[in-house]
This record gives sequence, structure tokens and C-alpha cells, in this order.
Amino acid sequence: MEFIDCIGGLGGGLYIWASQKLILVMLNKIIFQNCTGTFGGGMYMALSDISINIQITGELSFDNCSCTYYGGGMYITLSDIDTDVQITGELSFDNYSSAILGGGIYVSSSGSQLSFENKIQFIDCSSQNSGGGLYVDCYDEGTIRRSNLCLDAKWWYINY
Repeated sequence: MEFIDCIGGLGGGLYIWASQKLILVMLNKIIFQNCTGTFGGGMYMALSDISINIQITGELSFDNCSCTYYGGGMYITLSDIDTDVQITGELSFDNYSSAILGGGIYVSSSGSQLSFENKIQFIDCSSQNSGGGLYVDCYDEGTIRRSNLCLDAKWWYINY
């Protein structure tokens, strides 16, 4: 699946919103190229309430996308209990920008779980404020788990 030269308010390429029981699995390679959004230049994901399970096992490639506010490549907000997002596929962000927070990824987690289990690569990502590559904000028992994530200090910001 490819999203090329897309423009949108919430998610320039892909918008996912769920507030009820949902199981979504992304298996194959998805490409976001030259996409622009207000929040989430490539992808916007807002999940709340109970029984939501998202599994991203395929490769997500983000190239040259931007946003006006948060999440140049990907914007993720999780709230309430029993919301679990597992990203086990590889993520690549190349030449991303955000005017405010999270040049590559912006994550907000409240009482939910998000895990990154594989390689995440940020190349030439920037934000005018915090988190050139990755910005994470956890509160109300939100949990972010990660493995195989190696970042220079200038590329990330985490607020617990």
C-alpha cells in the first residue's frame, strides 16, 4: 500500500480512529511519501475506550512528510484502559519535520500500552520544539515499551 503526495488535516496519508472494540493488523509494507497533515503528516491514530488491539508487523516507511503541529510522520494518541498497540515491524523516518513536537513520531499515552519491538530509524527529522525524531508523553499509568531503539539525545524527548 502506498500513500504518495497526500494532504489531510488529521493524517496526511492514513487516519485511524476507534473508540470501541477493534482488532487491526497491518502485515505488509506501507509507504508514506511527500504527505502533509495538520497532525500526523503520514499517519494519524487515535484510540480510546476499551478492547482495542492494533498490531503493526509489516514495514512502515515514511519519506519526506511534514505536519503543522505534532507528529511529522506519525501521530499516536492512546487513552483509557485495555488499549494495546504493538509495533513489531520496522519503522523508517527520512526527512520529517514538525512545527511543534515530534518530527518523526508524536506519542501520547494515558492508561494504555504501546510497544516498539523492532528497529526504528530516524534520518534528518526535526521539530522546532522537542523530539526531533520521537516525542513521548505518558500519564495516568500509560506505558511505552521499546527494544532495539537507539537514538542520539537530540532526537528524542520523553515526558513521564
